Amino acid sequence: MADLHTPDIYDVLIVGAGPCGLAVASRLCEHSPSALFTDDEHQRYHWVKKHGRRMALKNRRNGRVSQKAMAHDKEPPKYSTLVLDGTGDEFMNRWKTLFTAFDIHHLRSPMFWHVDPSDRDALLAMAHNEGRENELFELKNCVGKEVSKHLRRSRAKCRNPL
Repeated sequence: MADLHTPDIYDVLIVGAGPCGLAVASRLCEHSPSALFTDDEHQRYHWVKKHGRRMALKNRRNGRVSQKAMAHDKEPPKYSTLVLDGTGDEFMNRWKTLFTAFDIHHLRSPMFWHVDPSDRDALLAMAHNEGRENELFELKNCVGKEVSKHLRRSRAKCRNPL
């Protein structure tokens, strides 16, 4: 018999409680999923979110000026979610079991695969802030290789040392 607080039908069903399941669950909780925006749209969104309450915004297409502040404090949609994992009742159980079995102490994968919806370069920034650049190395022939924000900023500083 179902608990009174447990729905019979879920909005989202995630099969497999590993890193991909974690990524999907994380994306569903984001305020502004970056996968939906281009870099320019994402940059504009954050500028409007930061400065929109303090100034009027003019619509480029129709020229109307909006005095209304954006709804910033809107919560992301709440989905009823169920995660199924055949190896145990703990999230990422199989992943943890395999890491223990193979004596893996830390995750070794491209940084852009690490889950942080608000900042995809957070791991890289942490490594530089803590002086751990020597632990970073490039994975050759990796699909999805792109120039990160951190690398773009570093290159821009080299060109304009002021």
